[in-house]
Amino acid sequence: MVSCLRCDKRAQASLAYEERPLCREHFNRLFQDRVKRALREAGFPKRGDCAAVALSGGKDSAALLHVLHSLAERQGFELKPILVDEGIAGYRPACTKKARELCGQLGYELYETSYKELFGTTMDLAVRSAKRKQEGVFTPCSFCGVWRRKALEQTARAVGADCVVTGHNLDDLAQTFLMNLLRGEPLRRVSLLGECTSSGSLPLLKPLLYCPERECGLYSKLNKLPFHAGQCPYVVRGLRHRVRAFLRELESDFPGRNFALLGSLRELQEKKDLRKVSARLKECSVCGGPTPTGLCRPCEYQRALAP
Repeated sequence: MVSCLRCDKRAQASLAYEERPLCREHFNRLFQDRVKRALREAGFPKRGDCAAVALSGGKDSAALLHVLHSLAERQGFELKPILVDEGIAGYRPACTKKARELCGQLGYELYETSYKELFGTTMDLAVRSAKRKQEGVFTPCSFCGVWRRKALEQTARAVGADCVVTGHNLDDLAQTFLMNLLRGEPLRRVSLLGECTSSGSLPLLKPLLYCPERECGLYSKLNKLPFHAGQCPYVVRGLRHRVRAFLRELESDFPGRNFALLGSLRELQEKKDLRKVSARLKECSVCGGPTPTGLCRPCEYQRALAP
């Protein structure tokens, strides 16, 4: 039996990049400390704030809500879980069920909205429309990500939140950074901590940025949190799927590479003046949201993919 590095209990977690076996208690403490570090660096949520927590029904957002739940009362902020139904048959209903179970277990009301309600369409309909129109540039992940960010912002405002908290983990951020490098846009979507992604938007927090995906799943399992383990059927069509597979293989052979990519992104981020970007933004001619052109990306996709 392998013992925990910090006590005599049986180790239930192994961190390959540090060769550090940990029991459930000490692994939980490490995971929670990483979340608290990210929140301290972000400066959000503050005492008296209301944080909208984006739930997907998966392991990452389950782990996130559980940790924030343990901190909220002690640090004096409020949590309001929100869920966006993209309209993906065979996938979203199972995820939504787990998100509702989690909120019931922790004692929260889940605020739900959908692409159909906000944009008049669903992911399934939009994918069929893109295929019919042969709009190759509109990959499912690209327009889903754009719509999801707008839906989260609108829902967070509707429930009176002061910031939006998402379950993006270390692997997600490393993948996004590498994808941006491959596109020649290393600083695209640069927000990591509590920055506003555009002028007038709510602060966006990613408290799991120091937590690898595998450890988010382990945390949820060790704490018996309900989550759906399935994968979105559209993810295999995008660049992220290829980048994810590459980084997983690299991380397996050379543990710690995702942490190294995060460090590189942080160095670039410190040299970027986000205020100059915000100063150039205008109002979207359709929805009034921030955009560098006359039409914001969510409205552009909505118009292009309309039946």
